[in-house]
Amino acid sequence: MKWAYLIKYKIKAAFILLVILATILLSNLHERYNFKVLDQRISSIYEDRLMPATYIYELSNHFYQKRLLQENPANYTTAQLQAQVNIHDEAITRILTDYEKTYLTTEENNHWKDLKSSLYNYNRQYEIALTALRDDKQNQNNEQLAVYFNQMTTQLDALSKIQAGVGRNLEKDSHAIINSTVIPSYLENSLLIVLGIICVVLFTVSDNHIIRSARHSSLN
Repeated sequence: MKWAYLIKYKIKAAFILLVILATILLSNLHERYNFKVLDQRISSIYEDRLMPATYIYELSNHFYQKRLLQENPANYTTAQLQAQVNIHDEAITRILTDYEKTYLTTEENNHWKDLKSSLYNYNRQYEIALTALRDDKQNQNNEQLAVYFNQMTTQLDALSKIQAGVGRNLEKDSHAIINSTVIPSYLENSLLIVLGIICVVLFTVSDNHIIRSARHSSLN
């Protein structure tokens, strides 16, 4: 009969231990998931927001440098002018390719399409302007060039604001993930303490004491 008391007691203890271990395991899995998402958020801040912001700055710089070439052609020979233009065009093409590899929101994608459209029109007018310079003809395209240039800079400004806004949202999400991990972490530590106490009790309490306690409870 004493074994029945002993087995019953140990089954209860084993069940409590199982519940605690399962809770700790689920909490640990939740923390791992949160850390995985947090890692993705941090990577996105760098790859999809910080780098595009750098690309926008570089594009703006090349646009202005290319515009200065067209507005101040006297400092270069025709061959030098064309060579400098090609350098900027190649850099712009590379940056455009790199930018499109990043994640684009719907709003960002719309502004990006408008930017590429304005850039295409600007490049066409730019070639006409260079041809006029090579032929020593008066250039009548400066006004249209200015329109397309302003369109490009407007789109770059819009893209830059999007980077800041999305980056701010990613930061808020990251803080929320960290906060949601703190409470389960405290719970996990508390359960580990409880688990330790139960283990100590199981190892220190003798079988005879368990049986006496069980009989006393049954009598009451």
